[in-house]
Amino acid sequence: MKALASVLTVLFAVIFGLFGTAWVYVYFFINTPETGLYSYVHTLTDQNGDAKYFLELNHYAAVGGGDEMTELIFNYYTDYNMVGVKSYGIQQINGEFYYYDGFDGTYVSIPAKEPGFKMIVDVKSEADIENGVLHGTPYAVVLDGTYVETQSTVNLIKPLENVLKTGFGIIGDLFRKKEDRNAWKYDNNGENIWSTPITDVDYITKSYTFEQFFEMAKMYLTRSSYGYGDYVLPLVELQSYFSLEVFEDGQFKPLQDATFNMSYFSVDVKNYRYGASFAPQSVFGMIGYDPNYNSTGMEINDEYWKYVVDYTLTARDFDYVYSSVYGGYLLIVNPLRLAELSEYKGLNLHIRLDLEDVYLIDYGYNVVGVASYGLFGLRLDSFTVLNGSGQDFNLLSYSLWDTGLKSFSAVGSNVVKASDCFNGAGGVL
Repeated sequence: MKALASVLTVLFAVIFGLFGTAWVYVYFFINTPETGLYSYVHTLTDQNGDAKYFLELNHYAAVGGGDEMTELIFNYYTDYNMVGVKSYGIQQINGEFYYYDGFDGTYVSIPAKEPGFKMIVDVKSEADIENGVLHGTPYAVVLDGTYVETQSTVNLIKPLENVLKTGFGIIGDLFRKKEDRNAWKYDNNGENIWSTPITDVDYITKSYTFEQFFEMAKMYLTRSSYGYGDYVLPLVELQSYFSLEVFEDGQFKPLQDATFNMSYFSVDVKNYRYGASFAPQSVFGMIGYDPNYNSTGMEINDEYWKYVVDYTLTARDFDYVYSSVYGGYLLIVNPLRLAELSEYKGLNLHIRLDLEDVYLIDYGYNVVGVASYGLFGLRLDSFTVLNGSGQDFNLLSYSLWDTGLKSFSAVGSNVVKASDCFNGAGGVL
């Protein structure tokens, strides 16, 4: 019997394992969303001929410095002619929301948009795409989703009624026949009066707000596995928050096609490791409605920077994190220095890292390489490592991501580079 039981156990395990594998395959590879002809809305073409995503999401994670900030931008056509593109932006920093209206790269502060606000997008059919038409059919994306909120309130009268019923019932039973006693214990539904809840439950239908969609999009990004960098997040489902209206007979009409209403929209993402410190870091040119926002306390010398073309970063411009794996410290860009440099365009940036710099010696930093995404946000011309003592200098995965580094040299160090230290993002060693 034990042998038979063991065989059956193994057999059932195999059957359930095969079933589980089949379910995973069907769910992820077969049971994919039906796209139909109109399922994806990607970009709009603005008045300058530039392509813009309907949704843009910028996030400053504030790892190591600066303030955490998230910005969500909706780009949409001003009317059904689909010529001019406007933007509605929502910014969150330090838990507060700020709202912006933009046109042609210029933003002004505005009150928050209310539910029901319509944003016009361009939806092309497969035939439109094949024929290369500029515009397809105008559709309006409308924030009109609702949800049900449960609210419970304590009914203080109900227990008082039960106490009175119990008191009068007990007294009354003294004068009733035996078979008529205890009737007071039950309500009209035959339930014991003390078993019914003393709370009243109300179901209230509420409209979703832009802030609620903002929080969902932010959570979607921060919980994704894409990491830091610039990329496009596909398949963001909007049907709980928005509906679509099609432009027909000179007006926008609610779309009855349920499949279409489950459309997906791509999101253009910029996810930064460092935090926000200066107003020019924001796509709106201001933070908290302040174009002079500066949370660092550092004074920016505009006159100096006007004449600087080449600028060299040294050991003091970086932070360092200890790695037990590599037995030393890994370099990452200082977020405050990065925020300052981001205000100035056209700089030729160079790194000159002297491993015997008195700054590193004083703090005991034995620098052994560059951390993953350690230089993200910098566009570099050259990187030079000096005075190595024969040890390895490690360039970790993504350490030079999106730097466009043109030249690298190391004196006295054995350079160990990961195959994906650039990961195809530009730059040559």
